[in-house]
Amino acid sequence: MKTYLRKEFFVVPDLPMWVQYGRQQDITPEHNHDFIEIVFVAQGYAVHNIASRGVRQTYGLIQGDVFSVMPDELHGYENGRNLTIYNIGLARDFVDNELIGMREIRSWRTLFEPSTDKVHLPLNDREAAENCLKKFMQECSLRRPGFKFYAKTLMIEFLLIVGRVDPTAHQTSAETAGGILETIRLMEKAPEKPLPLSYLAKNAAMSVSHYTKKFREATGTSPLSYLINLRLEKARGLLEETGLPVAEIALRCGFCDSNYMIKHFRLRHSITPARYRRLLHTQLR
Repeated sequence: MKTYLRKEFFVVPDLPMWVQYGRQQDITPEHNHDFIEIVFVAQGYAVHNIASRGVRQTYGLIQGDVFSVMPDELHGYENGRNLTIYNIGLARDFVDNELIGMREIRSWRTLFEPSTDKVHLPLNDREAAENCLKKFMQECSLRRPGFKFYAKTLMIEFLLIVGRVDPTAHQTSAETAGGILETIRLMEKAPEKPLPLSYLAKNAAMSVSHYTKKFREATGTSPLSYLINLRLEKARGLLEETGLPVAEIALRCGFCDSNYMIKHFRLRHSITPARYRRLLHTQLR
């Protein structure tokens, strides 16, 4: 078993953190570290195995997931497919001494205490979180005056984006994770496309009833609700970034008509799409 040491990764003097980006092998042997590691899944999926305080857990990882590994915890990956991640290393003393004001965020325990929960970032938050990490790596590469201060600021912003999202504790067995994760990948790749339940179940190599049960165990919701939420996130992005009519946005996001989208948008955000757009524009003035 390999142990990754702080002295091998924290190479910038007086900077208690680091970030690297890369594609993982389909199987990554179990290992541990003497620092806190936070992992952000940028692409692909895999099954994550982790042993914490003598308890072993297995759950699926998909694009947008964020989880942490505490010092000395064992973890590794299997059944990976194009798993591409950001590895983030944090010194324990940085967390304890400089992040005191963040202890009230929703996912503090998930990020900084032993836990097998994870955070799944909504589509709009993923881009903002990833931009922080890209800028962090750029600053550490260029090392312009003040880069350490800016790098810390970017890391804190990343942690706030992730920490404000509610964690999930839904687990997936290794036997069924691959099929479930493959169908989630299909949904996230093109949420606007028609994806009948029978088609998703077939791709997971399960019956419809078995697939629906295992999907809920893995995600805490039904396949249809998961897909609707993806479509709503895409709709929110189009409301923010374009001037397209609500009816056109509904069609582009896979809703049968605008009234159906408005109904679900109001249920999720307690506001209509048109009102959401007006409030956004008012805030930007």
